[in-house]
Amino acid sequence: MTWNPKTFEECLAKEVGERRARTFMSRYGPEPSGGAAKASYLKDMMEALSKEFPDYVGERALMCHGRQCLGRANAEHARKLFQGSKDIVDFVEKLNAEGVAGGHLLYSDGKITGYYDRCYCGSVSKAPQPFGPTYCNCSRGWLLELFEVAMGRKADVKFHTTVIQGGRQCDFEVTLK
Repeated sequence: MTWNPKTFEECLAKEVGERRARTFMSRYGPEPSGGAAKASYLKDMMEALSKEFPDYVGERALMCHGRQCLGRANAEHARKLFQGSKDIVDFVEKLNAEGVAGGHLLYSDGKITGYYDRCYCGSVSKAPQPFGPTYCNCSRGWLLELFEVAMGRKADVKFHTTVIQGGRQCDFEVTLK
């Protein structure tokens, strides 16, 4: 998973319009290339996003970004894995075998729980200080796209802890609808 400023601007534009999204993004200039510098750049951007727009704007824009980050090829691969599975437990085992979504998934009582043992987003994994919760909506979108496309069902994703918020791992729960 990685950050793409153009994709984020397009996703933000869906929420606030092209002009406001362009104006917001223009304040940040080109994205730095170093790990800690990039993380600091994104942390500042997320803080400004939370101050300038209602929380739902950042949540939706980042989820949109995460959905696009998964990519069609990965979504299609997951769909084929699901179609070739006996049931959801078998599907989850196949995802784990390939290390998808952290490779630590468990299905029980209509929910898939899992964790990332580290932050998989190369753009913020080197963050020297914890982030607020906004940025992790990108990963929520990634997981939503993965499970909704693969299984052809709506889902909801919640993070309980995240690495960039100071947790030891990213614990999440996917509720299938």
